[in-house]
Amino acid sequence: MYQTTYVRPGTVAEARRFLLDNPDATLVSGGQTLVPTLRQRLARPSHVVDIARLAELHEITDLAGTVVIGAATTHAEVAASDVVRAKLPGLADLAGTIGDPPVRHRGTIGGSIANNDPAADYPAGVLALDATVETNKRRIAAADFFTGVFETALEADEIVLRVRFPAPRKSAYDTPALKDYTTKYPQALVARDQLQYAQNELGTHDMVEVQKLLSDAIQAGVTGQANPQDALNQAQKNADQILGQYQS
Repeated sequence: MYQTTYVRPGTVAEARRFLLDNPDATLVSGGQTLVPTLRQRLARPSHVVDIARLAELHEITDLAGTVVIGAATTHAEVAASDVVRAKLPGLADLAGTIGDPPVRHRGTIGGSIANNDPAADYPAGVLALDATVETNKRRIAAADFFTGVFETALEADEIVLRVRFPAPRKSAYDTPALKDYTTKYPQALVARDQLQYAQNELGTHDMVEVQKLLSDAIQAGVTGQANPQDALNQAQKNADQILGQYQS
């Protein structure tokens, strides 16, 4: 691990100013990707700016049918939230299956989507639920936020504050294994009356193309299905057939 300087700002504004003054600094929230990367010397930030404890990034609120989740909210908090379980059961199930208990009690929703690891669960949920990512500068639709593998629309001094989820009538989430597939598990979340989408662990395959194929598969599966779990099951079958071309 290279030498770096740990910084804990008191506000989001202070964190932004620090990023502007130190272009080689990086933010950390849960640290589930950054810390292993630092240990393996794959990153060399001048400063690590810890925003995990900022009060303004912690909230789970139901605002007239829109569930607002603060960026520093942990996976465990999302999974256990009565508001999320009532309004977004698919998202609660997603959060409750991420990693193991230590990961769920450290990792955060903001850190996950800002990192946009193709193996992460949250991007699928944010896209499927047609969420809006709110930063210190603007609001970004989920479809515009994720731009590629480990890439987002975030600018250098932009910090995710919260994610806004319009509550669908129903939602469901699952991680079925694809037999003989080259990677592990695809994540699929179906939301009735919302955008349908899926994200997959793809290794070296072209993410943009496969995301489009999975999106089409999910949409085809949900059409005409009254029960979101039935729609999810059908979508998984459709996705399995489409992804067959990517088997090694």
